[in-house]
Amino acid sequence: MKLNNILLFACFICLLSACKSDSKANTTEGDDTHEGHDHSVDDHAGHDHAQPKIDEHKYDGLSEREKTKMMAIDQANANKIVSSGKKKIDISSRGLPNPCQLITPEWINKNTSLKITDPRIKQGNSGAGNDSWSCFFQWEQDGDPNTGFLINVMINPVPEEVVDYPETYMQAKRVDGETMMGSDKPFPYKRLDGLGIEALGCKDLGKYYWRIDNEYLFMLAYNIEMSDSAQRAATVKIGNEIIKNFKESLNK
Repeated sequence: MKLNNILLFACFICLLSACKSDSKANTTEGDDTHEGHDHSVDDHAGHDHAQPKIDEHKYDGLSEREKTKMMAIDQANANKIVSSGKKKIDISSRGLPNPCQLITPEWINKNTSLKITDPRIKQGNSGAGNDSWSCFFQWEQDGDPNTGFLINVMINPVPEEVVDYPETYMQAKRVDGETMMGSDKPFPYKRLDGLGIEALGCKDLGKYYWRIDNEYLFMLAYNIEMSDSAQRAATVKIGNEIIKNFKESLNK
């Protein structure tokens, strides 16, 4: 499992170096030059984030109802930061949340069997069309400096071709499994209860997928030696915390 996921995380690290780095207080750059600083998700709390201005003249000629609707849509697309209690959750132009801000190492240490020490948190947007946003939580454990897990949030990258993308994606994993490089036999995925409206996992790959509707698809991939029961239990807890914070960020 760890060999396969080392390849996965190696690809992710390459992705990070190719991506434009955002200067957000809760994440570190790929070269870890910010280690030792406080990168908590509350770094933006209390700051004044000016609201984007919308040119109302662009709606001239529309009825009041159409104008109100279009202004609401444009305002939602223009707002890059959505308030969630004391947190500020970054939202992309396609409605994707920054996964680095959906959960904290402190919460994980308190509520799961994982014990994260001196975490390095790295984010990357792996979707050319802003259809995927990833975050890697990495730390050293038992002499392995690459211990960690990857969180990914996705939306439909081909809406003109596939209508129900998350459902279709999950069905493919459920029926066909997943074939990794160097293997000609697919790894099967099993149902995982207690997470979203549908969740699947593969212990051998350390990968889990879930969806909360037919718009958003989540993935969690481990690079940690864990038992099947411990891995599934941690996934349910982490996944539900991500869902809770995600929904709060969209409803504010």
